[in-house]
Amino acid sequence: HNIFEVSKYPELEFSTMREMSRAYVKIQDGCNEFCSYCKIPFARGRSRSRGIESILNEIKILICEGYKEIILIGINLGVYGEDLDEGNDFEDLLELVTKIDGVERVRLGSIYPDKINDRFIDIMAKNSKMMPHLHISLQSCDDEILKLMRRKYGTDLILNRLLGLKQKVKDLEFTADVIVGFPQEKNENFENTYNLISKIGFSNLHIFQYSDRENTIANKLPNKVGAIEKKRRAKKLEGLKKEMEKKSKEKNIGKRTKVLIETLKNGFIYGYTENYHRIKVIDSKYKINEVVEVEIYLKEGKLYGEETKKI
Repeated sequence: HNIFEVSKYPELEFSTMREMSRAYVKIQDGCNEFCSYCKIPFARGRSRSRGIESILNEIKILICEGYKEIILIGINLGVYGEDLDEGNDFEDLLELVTKIDGVERVRLGSIYPDKINDRFIDIMAKNSKMMPHLHISLQSCDDEILKLMRRKYGTDLILNRLLGLKQKVKDLEFTADVIVGFPQEKNENFENTYNLISKIGFSNLHIFQYSDRENTIANKLPNKVGAIEKKRRAKKLEGLKKEMEKKSKEKNIGKRTKVLIETLKNGFIYGYTENYHRIKVIDSKYKINEVVEVEIYLKEGKLYGEETKKI
């Protein structure tokens, strides 16, 4: 069985993972990027998009079941539709999903910087159903390392796209994946990544110390970074992450946001703000999956919300 010969998305009745208050809908699988450190194309095959009608029908059923928040997931969301004859692309899909009655909040699993185009920025800025948070598949912010990783973009594009988004999308927050200690990453390369991340500003980072994956190009690269140095870089970036997280929380104080209730526990409700900060609110007879508008305040380093109205 050759995974690269699978050219169509298998139409499963449902490809949803469900939580109490939000549903994850898979729109695409596989990847054509072949980054030097990654085995996904070998494990999942080429990029295959799910038919648009199948996605929209599933979301309509989920809405009838009471879901308000839909999270679109896939390996590389931005390439959605490139392999379909229907002529629809990722931005068309976003517009169609947000037009469905009853869809209140749409989030994305993650997005590559080079898949952020002007139309995408426009949708994020103008469509109130698109939540102002994006998880960026970043990996590095150094041109030399991005090239070795075989990513299809450089630092100019990262800055241009991410700052462009921040400028236009109110209260937008970024989170991101970053790899430290990639083969041949010198301290100077790491510092470039550190400085650019600091300049853009993220509310959270997922930091990975590079590790070899067999049969990948990166595995065969010379000049590997030692374990102690990898750990040092990860720790330094971890420090920046905490600093940015603190700033990001402080920036949200006094703002009003809608929270979708996900958990009830010990007299408090928990959920996420529109820009994806976990928040705690005193329970006043809420139900899971209700939406409440709150004003944000900070207490002992954690975000709390004071109810302004039930929606």
